[in-house]
Amino acid sequence: MDSIQEKTPSAGGYISEEAKRKFTLTAGILGGVFFILQFVLPFMAFIPAIKLPETIKEGPLFNFKPPVYFNKKVWFIKVSIDKKNNNGSISELWYISESEPDKPVKYKGFNRIWEELVSDENGLWLISKDAAAILTIDGEYREYISEKNIANINNSFILNGRPAIVNYNKGMFIIKRFGDNGWERINEFEIINPDRPDYCPKCLTIKVLNINEQLHLFTEIDDTIYYREGFPKGEEDDIKNNWEKVAVVKDDWHIVNIAGKLAIFYWETNGFRSVFTGLIREGDKWSKFFSVDTKNVFGFYYSVIGSNALKEPLFFYIHFPAEIKIVKASEIGRESSKKFSFFKSMFPKYLFPGFFVFIQLIPYILQIVLALILTIMMKKYRVSNYNYGSKSAHFATIWKRAWSQIIDIIIYLIPLLAIMGEYISKTFFSGEFPDSLEFFKDVLLVFLYSSIWSVIYLLLFSYTEGKYGYTPGKWLLRIKVVGEDLLVCGFKRAFVRNLLKLVDGFFSFLVGILLAALSEKWQRLGDMAAHTIVINVKKRESSATAE
Repeated sequence: MDSIQEKTPSAGGYISEEAKRKFTLTAGILGGVFFILQFVLPFMAFIPAIKLPETIKEGPLFNFKPPVYFNKKVWFIKVSIDKKNNNGSISELWYISESEPDKPVKYKGFNRIWEELVSDENGLWLISKDAAAILTIDGEYREYISEKNIANINNSFILNGRPAIVNYNKGMFIIKRFGDNGWERINEFEIINPDRPDYCPKCLTIKVLNINEQLHLFTEIDDTIYYREGFPKGEEDDIKNNWEKVAVVKDDWHIVNIAGKLAIFYWETNGFRSVFTGLIREGDKWSKFFSVDTKNVFGFYYSVIGSNALKEPLFFYIHFPAEIKIVKASEIGRESSKKFSFFKSMFPKYLFPGFFVFIQLIPYILQIVLALILTIMMKKYRVSNYNYGSKSAHFATIWKRAWSQIIDIIIYLIPLLAIMGEYISKTFFSGEFPDSLEFFKDVLLVFLYSSIWSVIYLLLFSYTEGKYGYTPGKWLLRIKVVGEDLLVCGFKRAFVRNLLKLVDGFFSFLVGILLAALSEKWQRLGDMAAHTIVINVKKRESSATAE
C-alpha cells in the first residue's frame, strides 16, 4: 500500500484525504485536551505553592485568628500548614509585648487548631469546638477536653470566669458555656422584629462583651447595629422595644473594652469615602470619639483591641500580602505608623506577585507547546506552498507565528509595566494606608494610560503590517503578512486582522491556533476577515513577494 506522502494532494491543503482525516481528528482531540489543561494546570499549581513557603526561612503558610490583649501583651493564633500532622494543620500561640512591638514571640505550638482567643484579667482562654485551654496571669497553662463538640465558634466572651459563645439555630439564640464537662447549654432566647417578623437576614450573630461582669449584647439588622445590656430574661426579645439603635454600618464592625468603657468601631459611608468611626458609651449615651477617612483597599483592620488597661485602642492590621502591623488609633494614616510593623510577609517581597504572574502564564505556555505539536504534524500532513498566478510562497508555520506574537506582546507590555510599576509598588508594598478615593483615582489613571497605549499599539502595528508586512516579531522570525494576492495588504486590512485578535485570542489564543492549523490557507479568523495570509520570506527580502 502507498504511504501517505505518496498519495495525490487533496483539496484544502492536505497531501491526501486520509491525511486530512487523520490531522483534523488529532488536532481536534489536542484542542480539547489543551482547552481542559489550561484550566486544570493553573489550579494544580497552587498545590506546590502551599509547600513553597516551607523552604522560606520566614515560616510556613499561615493565617491569623483575631488577637486579644492580655497581661500587657497582644496575643494571636497562627494556623500553619503541616504535612506531618494528620489534620494537615497546626496552631501556634504568639504574642507581642508593649516594650518590643516589632518583635513577635512564639509562646507555644499545638497539634490541635484553636478557633478563637478570649481573655479577662485572670487568664487568656484558647477555645475550639471540642476543647479549651487557659494561660493564667502567673504563666500556668491548663487544657480541658469537651465531651461534646459544637458546630461553630465565633464571637466568644467570658461568662463567670469561663469562655462562652452564642450560636444561632432554627430561629433561636443558644448560649453555651465551657464548664467542667465541656460545652454546656445554659440558656436560649429569640429576637423578634415586629416591623418585619419573618425577615431577619443579618441578626444571626450576637456579639457579647463582658465589662466588670456586666454583659453587653450587639446584633445587626438591615445594616443597623442594635445594643442591649444583659441577656433577655424571657424567651422572646423585641428588637424594637428592648434594643437600642446605635449606628448604621457599611461593612464589618467591632466591639471593644477601652479603659473599662464600651466602644464600637465601624465603617460608614461619606460620599465616595469609607470613614472608620469609633463610638464610646458614656452613661446611657453614645458619642463619637474617633474618625478617620482612610481605608486601605487591599488590607483591612482585622481586629480592634481594647481592655481595661488600654486608654487608646490598638488595631491589628493585615496589609497585602500578609504584612502585619499593630497600629495605635492616634497613628492611623500617619507616617509614624510604619514603626509598629512587627511581622514581615511570609514571602520575599516580590515572590507573591511573581508567582501570580506565573500562574497567569501557564495557559499561554500550553498554547506554545500546542503550536509546536501542530507545526510538526502540519509538515507531515499538509501542503505548505501557496500559489497565486505565477507567484508562489510558503505558509509561515504556527510555531514561528506564535513566537512572533510573543515578541510583539512583550513590546506591548513594557510600557504598560512602566506605567503600572509605581502604582503596584505603592499599593502592595508601601505599608501606607491609602484611602479608597485615592485608590480608585489610580485605577482610572492606569486604565486611561493603558487604553491610550493599546490604541497606539494597534494603529502602529497595523500601519507597519499594512505597508511592509512586518511587526518587530515577524521581522525577527522572517515571516510577513500579505494579501491573498501576495501583495502588501494595506492599513485597513491589517487593522481588521489585528482587531480580531480579540476573538482569536480567546482561551489564550487557542481559537486562533486551531483555526490557523485547520483552515485551507492557514488563516486565523482575522486573516479570513481581512483576506490575508502569513508567509515565510527570504533573509534579506524587503519586497512584497516571498520565496
